[in-house]
Amino acid sequence: MCFCNYVFVLASHCGDAQPLTAEEAERIIECQGRVFCLEDEPGVHRVWLPDAESPGLAMSRAFGDYCIKGHGLISVPEVTHRNISSRDQFVVAATDGVGNLVLETVFVFTSILIEISS
Repeated sequence: MCFCNYVFVLASHCGDAQPLTAEEAERIIECQGRVFCLEDEPGVHRVWLPDAESPGLAMSRAFGDYCIKGHGLISVPEVTHRNISSRDQFVVAATDGVGNLVLETVFVFTSILIEISS
């Protein structure tokens, strides 16, 4: 089956719940949490307690992890809305962690296969 006549645009409607974003890091720092990368993991920003080398979470929003809740980690989701039209072919719902590991093109290709085989 040829997909060459299809053009799909992936529209992302939520931000990144990671401590490297300015808004998330600002909240954590205002609550006396710390945000930094380990030497052996450059680029992986983590949330740390004020006076301990733990827990080192690579996310700024989570359920659980109660030891750091008072230091900027929150469980409030970021919710966005999009009006669906007849031009929309499918919807991909995934957590932000999935987007870090899988390229957008893989999302689209997988969704095309699901759409066509359904």
